Amino acid sequence: MDFTIQLKSEGNGLHRGVFSSGDFLEGDIIIGASEEVMVDSVDISFVGRARTRTDNPSLPFPSTTEKEFLRLQQPIEGSVKTAMLFQERHSYKFPFTFVIPDRLLPTSCSCHNNTLEDHLVVPPTTGGHQRWDHDGILLDDPTPDMAEVVYEIAVKVLHSKHQGRGIAEHSSRRVCVVPEFPETPPHFIEKTSEYRLREEKTLSRGLLKGKSGCLVMETQQLGAISSGLYGPATVVSLPVILRFDPASNDDAPPALENVRTKVQATTMFWSGPVVSSGKEQVSYVSQRSYSETVPLTSLRVAGARWQKHSQEWAHEQLAAGERVDAIAPSATYKGGCYYLLKLSIPIQLPANKALVPTFNSCLVSRSYRLDLTLVSSSASSLVLRAPLQICR
Repeated sequence: MDFTIQLKSEGNGLHRGVFSSGDFLEGDIIIGASEEVMVDSVDISFVGRARTRTDNPSLPFPSTTEKEFLRLQQPIEGSVKTAMLFQERHSYKFPFTFVIPDRLLPTSCSCHNNTLEDHLVVPPTTGGHQRWDHDGILLDDPTPDMAEVVYEIAVKVLHSKHQGRGIAEHSSRRVCVVPEFPETPPHFIEKTSEYRLREEKTLSRGLLKGKSGCLVMETQQLGAISSGLYGPATVVSLPVILRFDPASNDDAPPALENVRTKVQATTMFWSGPVVSSGKEQVSYVSQRSYSETVPLTSLRVAGARWQKHSQEWAHEQLAAGERVDAIAPSATYKGGCYYLLKLSIPIQLPANKALVPTFNSCLVSRSYRLDLTLVSSSASSLVLRAPLQICR
């Protein structure tokens, strides 16, 4: 039998062939018979599944784990509900209509942890050799080959040739899905976390000349930013405040050079299910991760003007009802004048990368970290690491 899966819809996003929550997935499946066959059933489904692979040196083959988290079935109208004779060299058309859901059924997750709500959010297409083609530009996907989340329209025909035994034939066509994701609250950052929103560094006047002061760099967590895979990409400004606490009134702030930004994309994947006794819950014994760093921008800040303030300045501004862009002093601050500098760092995801939305599912998850590096002429670099959520 020959199968042709035709799509009539292209999604409602900026890019063709990318579907999101609430989009209609419409088309036809054309089945051609090369000889006369008795068809017992035709099954048309929209399927979502995750698959992971881990290599074990002690085994001759890799370990693969697969989970189907979504299956929507198309009702078949007419006589195919019962046996139907397909004529030789005839084609038969079956229309289908699916709607991309924004949530999964609670039965789709049986993980032995407290992340059920995260696991019921529809994950985006990830890996699986998906071709992200935007206006003729093929995007680079940082997902490793060991993890994938795929969606497909699948057709399965059960038939028999005359009085022969039943034969199942099937075909499928993959579909790219980038669901809408709710913005999550800011992370609670512990001292042991990989994230760091503030850093201090003691500066030296030179060899055997003592300390010139302490440089402080601080930022905050951004709200969710758009991936640009479904809708237009967004540009946001990340505020960064620098403070210099001089060791004496004669010490000036350091000369700054640039601020470099980059995003680290981390794919976590699990394999090897273990059923917990008596609770029908599943845990995964093998956990792996793969990270790839994506450079963003390098903003030149040489010549930026520091503002000198007295110790009482912030209190005076607050008493007058004025906005104060200030940060806490360094651990070595002993009073007196200090310097402040506020920077606004533009953050935009690169147009040549397929950075899917942040998600956490049963087998595969994706998280991001935004790194900022301040380079100055008189000190080693200061580095901040902030959590970053990417949405649709």
